[in-house]
Amino acid sequence: SLPTDLDLATNGDITGTPSVAGTSDFTVEVRSDGVTATKALSIVVAVPGPFTLLPEDWRMPVGEQVQFVADGSGGATLTWSVNGIPGGNAEVGVIDDNGLYTASVALPIPNPVTVRAALVSDPATSSESPVTITSGGGQSEFLSHLWTPRVISPGLDSATFEVTFSGYPRFDLERPSGTSLAPVPLRSGVYVFRLSSTEVLTGYIEGDLHNFVGFLICDLCALSPLNVFVNVADATVPSVPVTSLGVDVQAASHVVNIRYDDPFVGAPPADVFQMFYASFSDDYDFVAVIEPRNRVLSRYYRGVRNDINGLGIPNFDQSGSFGSPARLLGVIHYPNSVFFDAGEKGTNHEIGHQWMARLDNAILASGEPHWPLSSMASGIMGYGGGNFPWEFRQVAGNTYEFVCNVPHFEFNDLELYLMGLIPPDSVSPHVVLQDQGRIPTPCGSQVETVPISIQDIMAVNGARVPDYQTSQKDFRLATIVLSTGRLLSPEEMAFFNHMAERGEATTELHYTLGFATGTTLPFYLATGGRATLTTRLEGSG
Repeated sequence: SLPTDLDLATNGDITGTPSVAGTSDFTVEVRSDGVTATKALSIVVAVPGPFTLLPEDWRMPVGEQVQFVADGSGGATLTWSVNGIPGGNAEVGVIDDNGLYTASVALPIPNPVTVRAALVSDPATSSESPVTITSGGGQSEFLSHLWTPRVISPGLDSATFEVTFSGYPRFDLERPSGTSLAPVPLRSGVYVFRLSSTEVLTGYIEGDLHNFVGFLICDLCALSPLNVFVNVADATVPSVPVTSLGVDVQAASHVVNIRYDDPFVGAPPADVFQMFYASFSDDYDFVAVIEPRNRVLSRYYRGVRNDINGLGIPNFDQSGSFGSPARLLGVIHYPNSVFFDAGEKGTNHEIGHQWMARLDNAILASGEPHWPLSSMASGIMGYGGGNFPWEFRQVAGNTYEFVCNVPHFEFNDLELYLMGLIPPDSVSPHVVLQDQGRIPTPCGSQVETVPISIQDIMAVNGARVPDYQTSQKDFRLATIVLSTGRLLSPEEMAFFNHMAERGEATTELHYTLGFATGTTLPFYLATGGRATLTTRLEGSG
């Protein structure tokens, strides 16, 4: 009763190469020293069927190599050809018995060529992929990457890390252990790494919510190495109910997920906001938008309206293109989801751009839209968009020295004034470095400064109107997570919901951001308890 072409040897081994698909049930009987034992067994034979040749629609320079894989063939023996020529030749490129293709050293005619793989057991079952041969040259550029799933949970079987490049890079993923993984070409410009959850979560500490996976090392890229991090939903991330709001929209208590398949570069398109406001009312001062794929860009702020005087910012209103006629002040754009944390300093920084730093004083111009090298730079808005962990200590007159490694997670007094949270007489005098080309190192360096006071600022920009007594103190933030090809899973929704909800916290929070880790202050504490940030979605449950 054994399947065709299988034999049972006297030692119990079943040998042979099956050629017929199906399931065969049989009984094995063993006799020894007068004792008989039987065992019922089933053998399932699956003959390879249709498969896909990867990479699909490939582009590569002359003389380069690419490994083709017959996805779905089950490891069956294949024959390989190029333009119908078994094994190819020098004019069209050659391919070996394992699918390793080497392009011709000159551009072939015609171009592209066609690589084909067929089953030896059934030559009619085959798959093809066109390969365009180019002259190559020039640098490659990292365009984007995408984890699937976008959030890794402990116990997950595996994850894929898809990377998109322009040009023809040579690269691999260098793991923290020092080992390297080679990418699998998927289609033109797109490569994939497949990792187990153990590999992804090596070194992970519960509560960090992000983990370092390795470096992308590319020898033909302007940006290399590239740090690779992943979102992690561990036991500290609670599950949340998810409500369907339509075919392509779903929401939890603090986040809405919109499926958006159209690629875009730059600011999120207007129809993203139209889809949001189709389900939610005009109740939000800020909207955070997380892109469907990760790019090598920092988060940034886009103002939608300003009707406050005294900030050095003109009054404007672009709300018509967003669908928020009454309330929306601005949009926080997150090109990389691992940098989204509504309770972390970075979100406070982006919100701060609604009011600063664009004062018209000439002495401050070099820092716009942040502070110049100055005592103000130790606040949330920083210098050059980054942290400025120094303080100034007066030595004599306008000579100051730097005190190093003093992290700040609160808005300073000038920032609080511009936000409308304190009166002008609560702003202390500040100083600006005369030499804006000098970063203050080493610690204890002495530099010459120029003083600037709140009176100097108001003389040029006017008083803030409305003032701190009548200004807005309570703000709402909505978070939109875009996804491509599908809506997010419940685990992914729970993670992003948790990261949005952190913006409402009134206690210090543990955070990780890239390689930085520590304690941060959410918006309420960063303003000294003078303002609140609500991230719950109205009507979402």
